[in-house]
Amino acid sequence: MSDRLTRFLIEGVIQTGLMYTPQLRPGLVAESLLDDELILVASWENPSMDIAEHYVFADWGPEFTHAHGIGLPHLSATALKLGLGTLGAEYIVNRKKAAYIPARAVSQTFDGSCFLG
Repeated sequence: MSDRLTRFLIEGVIQTGLMYTPQLRPGLVAESLLDDELILVASWENPSMDIAEHYVFADWGPEFTHAHGIGLPHLSATALKLGLGTLGAEYIVNRKKAAYIPARAVSQTFDGSCFLG
């Protein structure tokens, strides 16, 4: 989505965009609003780190994808991917899945027993 928002900013379609990984372009100004901590969570009791069959890859941008591929190669080939990571929390809760989502969303969605990392 940051590609599309950046294009809209350049074309003057929108005046402001909120994105995780802004693309710096001449004439645009990027300011940091917050640092989101992404944590691995699961929506069932007593999860173990053996979550491959329940794991959903939530796309948080190119930096996350790169770090994920290096750090968790066994989870990178998951069959299910969410292109819009912000929708992940509700999906995970309703389908007994696991994924990386922002800590601020976890505290509103999960109880403490659901944290994996």
